[in-house]
Amino acid sequence: MPVAESKDALQAKWWNGWWAQDFSWAGLADKPVGQGVITIHGGRHGEQDLQAYWRRDPVSGTLRDEAMLEAAGELLRAPDGKFWHLAHVPLNWRDGSPAKAGWDADRVAMLGGLVAARVAAGCATTVGKLGHERGPDGRAQLAGAVLLAPPPHPPATDSALHVVADWAWLPAWHARGASFGPGFLCRNVFFSEYARFDGATFSGDANFDSATFSGYARFVSATFSGDASFDGAIFSGYARFNSATFSGYASFDSATFSGYAIFVSATFSGYARFDIATFSGIARFDGATFSRNTRFQNGEFAATASFQSAKFLPAAASSRWRNGVSFRGRRFNAEAKFDRATFSVAMDFSAAVFARLTSFAHIIWPDDARHWHRAFDQAVFEDVVSFQGAGFRCFAAFDGATFEGGLQLDEMEETAAAARFTRELRAAIDLPAEETGPGAASAPAPLRGGWPGFQDIVQRDIALAETEAARERAAQIRLKQLERGCRVLKQAMDKASDKTREQMFFASELIARRKQTATPPWERAFSWLYEKTADYGRSIARPLVALLASIPVFALLYWGISGGLSGNWAWPAFWEAMNFSARRVLPFGAWEATEAQLPKLLLGDGNTLFTVVMRALATLQSIFALAMAFLAGLALRRRFQIT
Repeated sequence: MPVAESKDALQAKWWNGWWAQDFSWAGLADKPVGQGVITIHGGRHGEQDLQAYWRRDPVSGTLRDEAMLEAAGELLRAPDGKFWHLAHVPLNWRDGSPAKAGWDADRVAMLGGLVAARVAAGCATTVGKLGHERGPDGRAQLAGAVLLAPPPHPPATDSALHVVADWAWLPAWHARGASFGPGFLCRNVFFSEYARFDGATFSGDANFDSATFSGYARFVSATFSGDASFDGAIFSGYARFNSATFSGYASFDSATFSGYAIFVSATFSGYARFDIATFSGIARFDGATFSRNTRFQNGEFAATASFQSAKFLPAAASSRWRNGVSFRGRRFNAEAKFDRATFSVAMDFSAAVFARLTSFAHIIWPDDARHWHRAFDQAVFEDVVSFQGAGFRCFAAFDGATFEGGLQLDEMEETAAAARFTRELRAAIDLPAEETGPGAASAPAPLRGGWPGFQDIVQRDIALAETEAARERAAQIRLKQLERGCRVLKQAMDKASDKTREQMFFASELIARRKQTATPPWERAFSWLYEKTADYGRSIARPLVALLASIPVFALLYWGISGGLSGNWAWPAFWEAMNFSARRVLPFGAWEATEAQLPKLLLGDGNTLFTVVMRALATLQSIFALAMAFLAGLALRRRFQIT
């Protein structure tokens, strides 16, 4: 389990990074206006770097030199003689002596006025993805600023805050209900106290990548109209995103949640990513809605992870996104709760590790079999896992899974379970090939307009043949997955000493294997015979009926062969054959009898070859009878648990 860093350790690490950026007055000349790369448009007045931005008066637009700025009190000299702008002076100098930490009230007020003027002069900026400006950048450029009060909201109640605050140091920020304009950048920001954005509206993209929230962070009912990125963000206290709405891309890749992470009833309409994110405290996504591709790959949940009643829904039919939810490689170190979750898209828990009690009770599986086949491939359940209330179904989902602690499934009557398996078998065979990936088939191209030419017909036939071949390959792969899934469930039932369901899954495993073209014909034939005569070892009556039915069947064979040779078709000869057939159900009696004990039917008037054939046929009957008796006894033993 990861150990959360203390606030002092986080702050010391952040200051080391801040000093490496060099936000001194000379260093500002190397910092472009905008989002941190070489700018094309510059600021509102054409400023290309942050030094030029802070030289210009935000109200009059007048450019000022160092002497004017120093006289106005905006430039200060550090102990080493370097100039620093008032906004970027750190709390303490590198030698540990106080800087902003030792300011009086007048100088603090002066800093607040400078920041307020810049914020008031800020205006909306046309930005593209990731905050790249597409015109002159009118946002307040607070990158690297060390503020003693949060940026004030513009005076007009309907105006938004337009700001770039990368690598800024911020105190407690209460922005409840505030509005933020497009291209809001807070990357690598250090929030020294709480950050409260409840009900805030981000009208465009908002970027908090690598931000450090050393206190609690609240985004309850916040609205992100564009993309929202928290990649690498550190949430040292609890993080609350209850009922937040993410309309675009929402990314928390590599984020660290040291306290509670609450996303209850949050709505993710775009791509949602939590890859390699680490949750040290309880993580709750109960009732959250995910409408596009969702990823929680790798990383871990160190405490309880709850997705109860969460909905993983498909995007609109016109969407270009590939729908699915993936927990591939995710580790759950505590309880994992997915009760009543709805999976309407492809689900992937492959290689996930569930170390404690896990519940998928009453989940709703995807309708499309392709979306749950191998859903738990290489997943390891170290404790009990429950699928009760989820329906006795989706056997191929467990292909490759390992159940070390026990598996709980719904009870189902054998006839209904067999019907359920038949539907899944039919679905595995009838489904088309995957839309993407190796072996995928493309739909045949329509013929060109007008009367089809020879090449048109040839190309169409080739496309149709390729499509059918791809479908057949996909069907064989799915049948193999169904076979292996039933085997995994059979082994789990064996571990639980549930002999009835163990036999049920054993029969399903053999049927799925028999349907595969790669299975040798002789094995398929024996599998079919095993099913018809003994229901794969589950029927007591079938072997006995087959045993009794074999007597007249073999009698007809004896009578027919003898009559064909001797011409004796009289009824006494048939009853003699019946008598001999009945005696053959006792193993190997045909070889133990002497010629004097054999009926004339077998002697064949001295024809040795004929006698050998008849003895061999009689032996086959004895072996068959022995096999049927054994299967009946085996089924009886299993049914009544006789040891």
